[in-house]
Formats: sequence, structure tokens, C-alpha cells
Amino acid sequence: MTASLRTGSGKTEQGVITYLSGCVRPEALSKRPDFGVLFSPYMGNSPDGLGIFGLDNGVFGEFNSQGAKPFSQPKFEKLMAKWQPLADQALFAVAPDVIAPWQAELAGLDARAPWAATIERSAPFLPLIRDYGYPAAFVAQDGLEQHLAKIPWSAFDVLFLGGGQAEKYLSPTNRVWSPRLQRWVGEWKLTPGARRLVDLAKAKGKRVHMGRVNSFKRISIAAEWGCDSADGTCIGRHPKGPDFATAEVVSWLDRLNTGSGKTEAAIFGKGVHTS
Repeated sequence: MTASLRTGSGKTEQGVITYLSGCVRPEALSKRPDFGVLFSPYMGNSPDGLGIFGLDNGVFGEFNSQGAKPFSQPKFEKLMAKWQPLADQALFAVAPDVIAPWQAELAGLDARAPWAATIERSAPFLPLIRDYGYPAAFVAQDGLEQHLAKIPWSAFDVLFLGGGQAEKYLSPTNRVWSPRLQRWVGEWKLTPGARRLVDLAKAKGKRVHMGRVNSFKRISIAAEWGCDSADGTCIGRHPKGPDFATAEVVSWLDRLNTGSGKTEAAIFGKGVHTS
């Protein structure tokens, strides 16, 4: 079973997966407790009526820009301070991670493997995030499933499934086209190893979030695995425009959160704030 934070209450509701959009839309602002916004340090949006939300760290932008937009601690802290009065509505704030070895070198870290460098890079930020009043999210990267004893379980509240792409992860159910690599690849976050981390995190009472979810197939996998939330950029990048994409995402949530025996009360039940 999955759970989502009730808007403004800090409580969870079993059986519901929450989607955080990287594009601010009216539908994601307190309209329903399973649809919210994921802010990053380089976003300047300040919407009124914010409901559920999460705070990203900007490291994926660092990766995509090949270091032209490096992670900035001052920008990250400024983002946390900005939304601190609403921290009880946040699913998490994500400690900085490492996707590729060159990012570890850029950050001056000793470790180079993404899983180990992420542990090193995030260590001073996990308690800082909690000090700001947010649940701390730790990003799982490629290979972490082979080093379970190294995972700092007590230091975080949410396991965030990140990870890279590679041909070695390809399978009939894990296949995406990489414009950057110009070939078909699989994603680490959809491997059996990542699934084992999800199961372990849930057994330890942690919430789980899956990053970069831009299709119904992907969010269905996240829900099936027991992830509590997911995020994506499909609304801002859909070829048919944000209105079409928003309606599509809402339809995903309706299918997952009100179907299969789930009731509207599980989503819009007592205690949910919609204004």
C-alpha cells in the first residue's frame, strides 16, 4: 500500500500515490491532496494557495548542464527558507546527490561511485534539512543495493529513487530512448535492485519517492512497488501543451487512487484542506 500526505495536515492516507509536477499548475495548488508541486532552486515561482509540495536540490540540472548550473548551497537554503512557513505541507526536501562521477570531482568529494559519493555529499545536508523543518530525502543511486550496510537510514525520512541510465539495465519492461546517448537504455530505478531498496525502506518505516516519472506506465510501477510519491516534468514538456498534459496526469491519479476498491474518501476524506 502507498500513502500520500494530507494537504496541510502532515498525516498520510493509505492507498494513495502523490504526484509532484515540476511545472506549477492551478490544478496542483490545493485542488487535491494527491497532486502538488516540486520546486527547485532555479525556479522563481511563488504561487498562492500552495498545498502539497517537495523541494528538489538542483543536482539534476547540474548533470544536464554538464556543470554549467552547479549545485548551490546558498540557493538550496534560500529555497528551504522561502517555504519554511509551510514546511508541514512538504513531502520532503532532497539532500544533494551525485549522478555521474564527474559531479563528485566537481564537488570535491573523495568518493567517485555515484552511490558512495551521494552518501558523502548528502551527509551534512540531511540534518540541515531537518533543522529547517522538512522531512529529509536521501537519493538512492546506482549500486546502492549492493552496499546496504552503508545506507544512513537514521539520517533521513524519505528514500528517493534516482539513478542513471545504461544499456546493462535494459529489459523487456525497462526500455527508454536516451536522446543524450542516442540509443535504447534501461533505468536503474526500475531494476530488481532498486525494488529491493524500496521493500527495505518500507520495512523500516520510510516513505519512498520515485523521480522522473512521466508516463502512466511509470507511475503505475511506482504505485505497484509501494512508492508514496513520484515527480515528473511531462506537464511542462508535453507536445500537446500543459493543459492537455495536466488533464492526463489528473486522469492517471484518478485511475490509481480511486480505482481498485479505493474510495474518494481515501483522497478527499476528513481532514483534507482544499483552500
